[in-house]
Amino acid sequence: MEADSGEVIRFYKNRK
Repeated sequence: MEADSGEVIRFYKNRK
């Protein structure tokens, strides 16, 4: 994943 981890985490948190 090239995108910043913060972006991925934000997406995961929203997916909850």
